[in-house]
Amino acid sequence: LLRAGLNTGRLGELLEHYLHYARTSLDTRRRSILALFYPMLLILVTVMVVGAMIAFVVPPFEDIFKGYGMEQLPDLTLAVLWLSKAIGGWRLAILPALLLTIVCAWILAGRIAGPLQRQWLYHVPALGRMIRLSAISRFCHLLAIGLDHRLPLTEALLLAGNGTDDAYIGRATHRMADE
Repeated sequence: LLRAGLNTGRLGELLEHYLHYARTSLDTRRRSILALFYPMLLILVTVMVVGAMIAFVVPPFEDIFKGYGMEQLPDLTLAVLWLSKAIGGWRLAILPALLLTIVCAWILAGRIAGPLQRQWLYHVPALGRMIRLSAISRFCHLLAIGLDHRLPLTEALLLAGNGTDDAYIGRATHRMADE
């Protein structure tokens, strides 16, 4: 944008437009994160409570059932007892380790296959749509700033595509600019 402002001789006006855009974008991002915080907190607390119950509450019940000589237990009870044995003790740490591995792999995959990763992320319910619309909004706003300051369409496309920090949109704008 600085290069575009210098080329057109309207740097101050362009920076003013960009500042308004950046403030609006930051406010939208902050609201989106706050909107997702509560559901994520609920999911985290639920997983922790269920994990604690499976690790510490369920195992003594197996001894109680055996002590009373209960051989015929409902299938659901047997499934919960089996799950408790399967992930109890040190194996309860597998879930956090697995989540950490997935996050690290996701970050690494983003470095290697950015556009493809972003395209997959777009298909995550609620979160994907929010990320996609946010990137499209950034692209449209940056493209409008470039065109408003009389940049050639190909240069405005490239600058807007690179400014979105979305590899999928960046790749698409490079193709459009080439065509």
